[in-house]
Amino acid sequence: MTSDNRLSRHVHSFFHDYLTLQRNVSPHTLLSYRDTIKLFLTFASRQLSTPVVDLSLDNLTADLVLAFLEYLEQERANSITTRNTRLAALHAFFRHVGAHDPLSLEQCHRIVAIPAKRGDSKAVHYLEREELQTILSEIDRGRPQGRRDYALLTLTYQTGARVSEVVALRACDLQLEGPATVRLWGKACHSYCISFRRSDVTSACRRRSASFG
Repeated sequence: MTSDNRLSRHVHSFFHDYLTLQRNVSPHTLLSYRDTIKLFLTFASRQLSTPVVDLSLDNLTADLVLAFLEYLEQERANSITTRNTRLAALHAFFRHVGAHDPLSLEQCHRIVAIPAKRGDSKAVHYLEREELQTILSEIDRGRPQGRRDYALLTLTYQTGARVSEVVALRACDLQLEGPATVRLWGKACHSYCISFRRSDVTSACRRRSASFG
C-alpha cells in the first residue's frame, strides 16, 4: 500500500502554513494540536492495522473519529474537557482539509458536525481578599524564596494574570517606577499593560478585563 500524499500534505500545511504562518498560535496551542493529531493517527493505525505512513485521508472517517473519542474517555480515562479539546483540534484540522481539498468536503463536514460533549460545570472557587492576605502574611520574606513567592502571588492577584502569562514575564516587561506597570503576553502574542494600585487591588483586574473586550 502506498502512502496518501494528500494526507501528508494537509498535515504539513495545517501546522506550517495555517497554524504557524497564518494564525501565529502560541507554542502551547501548537503542541496541543500536535499531540492530538499524533494520538489520532496512532489510534487510526491500530484500528486499521495500517502503518501511520500508509494511512489514507479517505480512512479518516467520522466513525473513526467517534471511536477515537470513545477511546480517549474509556481507555485513556480522559475527562470530558480533554475529550472536547481533542475534538476541537480535529475540527480545526478537518476544516482546513475541507477548505483545500474539495473532494473530501463531505467527509470533513461529517467530522466537523460531531458535537462537543456536555459535562458538569465545576464551581469556580476563589479567595476573598482577607483570605489571601492571611496566606501572604505566612510567607517568610526574610528569605529569597519567600520574597519570590510573595511577589508572584501578589502580582497574580493584582493583575488577574494566567499562570502561563506570569511564567512568560521578562524583566523588561516590568516598570517599577511610577506609575508601576507590567506588560503581560496573552494568547496569540497579544500584550496587555496593567498598572498597579496598592490602595485598590480590584481596579487592576477590572482594567485587565476591559482590555480583553
